[in-house]
Amino acid sequence: MKQTVVGIILTIMLCGCHQLHEKEYNLVVTETSDGRYLHFSLDDVQECMRNLSSTDYESIFTDPTLQILKTWHDRYGIVASLYVQGDFTINSKYAAELVANSDWLKFGYHGDTPSPQKTGIEEFYKQVMDSIGSKYVIDLCPRIHCFHADHGTIMKLKGFGCKGFLTCDDWEWNSDKRESNYYLTIKQNELLDKNNRLWDTENHTHFIKSDFRLEHIAHRWGNIENLLNYYNNQPNQNKEMIVFGHEWNFMEFIEQADSIFAWAKTNNYEFDYPANR
Repeated sequence: MKQTVVGIILTIMLCGCHQLHEKEYNLVVTETSDGRYLHFSLDDVQECMRNLSSTDYESIFTDPTLQILKTWHDRYGIVASLYVQGDFTINSKYAAELVANSDWLKFGYHGDTPSPQKTGIEEFYKQVMDSIGSKYVIDLCPRIHCFHADHGTIMKLKGFGCKGFLTCDDWEWNSDKRESNYYLTIKQNELLDKNNRLWDTENHTHFIKSDFRLEHIAHRWGNIENLLNYYNNQPNQNKEMIVFGHEWNFMEFIEQADSIFAWAKTNNYEFDYPANR
């Protein structure tokens, strides 16, 4: 009995501290190409998958979330990524429309387990190709669920074309609760937090810092005006703006997101995908 308990405790310790057992790879600070840009994405995307799994809609933009994203694309020129939690179930009826809009609307693997050994990767990419038949609808720099993905998972995703990964937005003030951030070490996370991206010279992979999520604006800055003033005065942080939210509470932050995109357009930001940079 005593050995069983010890074994369980040891297993828990190893699982909780998996970051410490990762090999330390050589990561260096790198910069994007000239010019500032903004990328917007939504995590935990499920409802869109359900809505478009049938043939009931005449257009993908009947989906409430995609409808709003299309309005912002037409008004400001935004590009957007939807990181799918679970299966990609969009019906092939919408393939042509998705391909036609793939210059600004893409989908990416997100994963639905907190484990750093993600599952369903092969199935996800097969589902996209079986339904849509085009790699152009796939975002090559996804954000992985809980920011948990070990080296093996990263290499598997690279095998499907991924060039980089969007990392956590809260290392500076929430690192004690952030169990891991991909396979970056503590020092590498601190370095990334002060810069926009790191380049893994051994595995040829970009790690790109997410700046903030919509639901943290009030907690971190109080209001949208303070947030925009902060980034107006942060030249080291405002070149590569990676902004995101979650599909399940997205509708609560429409006004704030609209203000961010209007600010970006006024300040001559381009809207682009991190994989293009």
